[in-house]
Amino acid sequence: ARPRVLERCVGGRERTRMPGDLRSRRIIWIHLHKFAGTTMCKLAGDQLEVVPGNNCNYASDLCSQSDVRQQVACQARIDSTNFTFSAIERALADADLNCSDAIYGIILRDPMAAIQATLVQNRFSVVESRRILNSIKQRRRPMIYSEERVNGHHACLPAWDTYQHVDNFVTRTLGGDYDARRGNVSDYELNAAKAFL
Repeated sequence: ARPRVLERCVGGRERTRMPGDLRSRRIIWIHLHKFAGTTMCKLAGDQLEVVPGNNCNYASDLCSQSDVRQQVACQARIDSTNFTFSAIERALADADLNCSDAIYGIILRDPMAAIQATLVQNRFSVVESRRILNSIKQRRRPMIYSEERVNGHHACLPAWDTYQHVDNFVTRTLGGDYDARRGNVSDYELNAAKAFL
């Protein structure tokens, strides 16, 4: 038998939600890169949630997806007849967050541990890592050269997605300006990220 989960709703009402029941509210996991999103995807499947393949990312909306035509907003996710749990592993947009019928989840971790995990597990070389970290002082995008970019070298991260992971990554992801220049994440993005949380 499927476990039942007691869900506390807005206004204090309670109702029961059954994992994997397509009539239940959908869970949208905000998968911050190297913040246990893969583990949460696996645990959701273990709890009998119906999850999409590809690390719980939905359809063409994959890790670091920057093409808005490929992104799947929350309304399509909650209208899905195929999944009860999906992840967003990219910068958030307003259309991702305006579904009051969705249950949102996120995990935060120590930013320095996340930086280390990204640089090590995504196989950035020592030279690339230094370039990325030095670009903080220089306030410019680090160069990652094509000869360094062998297929799958940085796992799911595209060539443009580098310094963001060492410069206010969570604020960038949740705050609405993921691609802000180095050192230019502002109070506006910080307040937007805090409002999401």
